[in-house]
Amino acid sequence: MFRLVVVAAALVLPGCASVQQIPMNPSSVQALKGKEIALSERAKPDFAAATPSRGAFGMIGAGVTISEGNKLIREHGIEDPALYIGKALAVELQDRYSARLSPKGAPTASDEVDEVVKSANGADLVLDVRTLNWSFMYFPTSWGRYRVIYSARLRLVDAKDGKVLAEGGCARVPDQADNAPSYEELMANSAARLKQELRIAAEHCISEFKSKTLAL
Repeated sequence: MFRLVVVAAALVLPGCASVQQIPMNPSSVQALKGKEIALSERAKPDFAAATPSRGAFGMIGAGVTISEGNKLIREHGIEDPALYIGKALAVELQDRYSARLSPKGAPTASDEVDEVVKSANGADLVLDVRTLNWSFMYFPTSWGRYRVIYSARLRLVDAKDGKVLAEGGCARVPDQADNAPSYEELMANSAARLKQELRIAAEHCISEFKSKTLAL
């Protein structure tokens, strides 16, 4: 049981990236008006797919969950929810502040603000949404039922001086097993239920970022 708990905790924790709570303030809002915003572009992160049999083997099992999870993501063409979240929030910023979405992305592999700024491609601001954890795992009290876990971080960075105008995190970890899908239900029809659960998590994060981080 201890090994199961360790693996579960490893899947829920948001990696090594830190998250600060920096809500948008009135002076930062003024900095958005009429400005060009570039969306960050990051490589698709590892996806962990945990089953009871894999969880019983500690760190070896954790490695298998990532290998199998990445395979599922490739086979079913599942996109990183951060892309959807970033585009949705960029539209909101355009509508509210007459900002412009840059036709160029901001490709970055770094978590350092200075490196993110370098990727701005001439835009005034970078909207950096990063998936910290996406995975599914069985409920400890109901091994035949699965929950899809998701967490992300948003940063809005001024590309001129590297100031973080807003930052926040979001997470969705379902805690009820009653209506949760089985593994077969999660993966049926080209992983339709998995895609649905990830979209629900993305919409949750959009709502959180709008109200708590970007003051939209």
